[in-house]
Amino acid sequence: MRKMLKKRAEFYQKAEKEGDEMDIDGRRALAMPELDALDEKWEKEEMLEMARDKMKNMTEEQKAMVGPMHLVRQAVKLGMTMAGKNVSDFEKKNVNLISPRIFSLVPENEERTKDEINLLSPSVFSLHQDGDDLEKSLSMGKALRTVGLDPDTQQLMDMIVEAAGVSDAVDSIKNSKFAELERKEEIRGPNGEPLFWTRENASLALGKEELKKIDVMEHLHKMYTPSQMEEMRATGYTTMTPRQLDFVYGPRSPYNNSETLDKFRGMKLGRAEVDEHIQNTIRDVALRKIEFKADPTEVHKELDAFKGSRKKDIVLSPISFLLALNNPALVSQPVILSPVIFSALVCSPAVFGAIILSPWLFVAAILSPRVLSPVILNPFGFVPIILTPLALDPIILSPGIFNPFVLSPLVLCPFILSPQAFTPLILSPLALNPFILTPNLI
Repeated sequence: MRKMLKKRAEFYQKAEKEGDEMDIDGRRALAMPELDALDEKWEKEEMLEMARDKMKNMTEEQKAMVGPMHLVRQAVKLGMTMAGKNVSDFEKKNVNLISPRIFSLVPENEERTKDEINLLSPSVFSLHQDGDDLEKSLSMGKALRTVGLDPDTQQLMDMIVEAAGVSDAVDSIKNSKFAELERKEEIRGPNGEPLFWTRENASLALGKEELKKIDVMEHLHKMYTPSQMEEMRATGYTTMTPRQLDFVYGPRSPYNNSETLDKFRGMKLGRAEVDEHIQNTIRDVALRKIEFKADPTEVHKELDAFKGSRKKDIVLSPISFLLALNNPALVSQPVILSPVIFSALVCSPAVFGAIILSPWLFVAAILSPRVLSPVILNPFGFVPIILTPLALDPIILSPGIFNPFVLSPLVLCPFILSPQAFTPLILSPLALNPFILTPNLI
């Protein structure tokens, strides 16, 4: 940082002496390329300094996530060094590990790729004819011409683009801004659901009995007199008439409570008395004369019920966007007929966690050893296994693609009728792991 400030001061001194002879961009009269480059470098130095400060204040969970990633980066750097590649700016670049681009519409940005290192991240089946040699060789047009469909290539490409929903995606992008504005105006939950009850979502979430209660309150709203409506607008509450009390707490209502109904009928309180009671209650709560406490017997019942429950097998329960961090109990449950997508297992060892007929896609296993956890009829793709030893885990009838094993020893893990493609073993020793009728590609 001191060097940057010193260079900036020297530049100002030079500008003061040379004046009009300074190198100035003619297209931008006020632009000085040398100073712009200096500012850009300064911004990068500031960002690196901020990143270092951020890493010093990380929590234990963040450190657990950063550690394996740092180890993978160092392994990639070591491999590039052994291959004779230039790694002088490696720390300033992003590493794309097993991140292929599929059916891309535009070629990769050359300026962007200068700051990236792509490892097992090709552009596959691209819908264009541009890009580097590898991208052109793996494009959809090249594949179609290879099988002899050159005359109809453009028509077939147009059909693929239309079937992929590109036009629909463009229309949705146009309308996304309006939808985003509407979502910002309304407070919604994490899944986009409105945080208020309507008849539709109440009937789905709560059932018919709760829907009857909503009907009672809606009908009660229609029974308000003009004076009651005025009181509701002014203070937010009002007193009910005897007819309204009978409608809410009577025998035909889901809120039926004869004791409460008789109590309210006997009180015969007017608006002034109700206001006085509310003020006295608020005062007593503030002075701690009145306290609201949970019934301890009910609390103990809930705790006993929770302690008595046990985890069961995960069956017919698709899983997505799950982060299992330090949770061996969860990952040790057998997973049956439950596909898993976009999830991660971090520091979560598993024992007897069989996986049967549950395809895995884009699932990372980091520092999560597995023992006696067979994988049967379970296709998996883009599943990196990093620092995750496997022992006594037979893989049976489970084809895989793009599943690298990095620093993950395998012991007594036979591959039976489980073809693998693009599944490299990087610094991962094998012991007693027969490959039976299991072809491998690359």
